[in-house]
Amino acid sequence: MAISDTKFHNKYRIQSTRAEWHDYNGGLYHVTLCTKNREHYLGGFTA
Repeated sequence: MAISDTKFHNKYRIQSTRAEWHDYNGGLYHVTLCTKNREHYLGGFTA
């Protein structure tokens, strides 16, 4: 049993938002990070 299961008695569990028809194993992913006031802390390009 996970710590969150014992701590919250399974109260705050939600259904998965993943598509049942999609295979999430492998492949490429795109990650978007938002910072406060859209400050550029992480490098990269500017808009």
